[in-house]
Amino acid sequence: MKKAFYALLLMMALSVFFSIAATSYFTGADYLPIGSAIHLFQSGTQEIKKEISAHDTLTVFRPGESCKLVEVGRIEVVSFTGRYYLVGKVISGEILIGDIAKKGTIACIIIASDWVCKK
Repeated sequence: MKKAFYALLLMMALSVFFSIAATSYFTGADYLPIGSAIHLFQSGTQEIKKEISAHDTLTVFRPGESCKLVEVGRIEVVSFTGRYYLVGKVISGEILIGDIAKKGTIACIIIASDWVCKK
């Protein structure tokens, strides 16, 4: 009986440490630093190639309250990569993956830069 009690006591003591180690807290958003290269996904239509060229500046928006778009930064287009992607550079603001970059009626979505399409 004594051994079972001590074993139970030991498990309870250890469970406190494991529950603390397993707990994680949200530390905030990881904004893309100014100057970092990013990839943008777009539809691949000819209209985009007519409207957007290298060294153009796109305004970046994030959906806010009531789905209203809030301006959060700016991106400079570096080049086209394939049919559906653009490479850009963050020039200002607090930009996150999933934000929307717009120029006029053209819109692109920011995707993770380390993601590569494997054919």
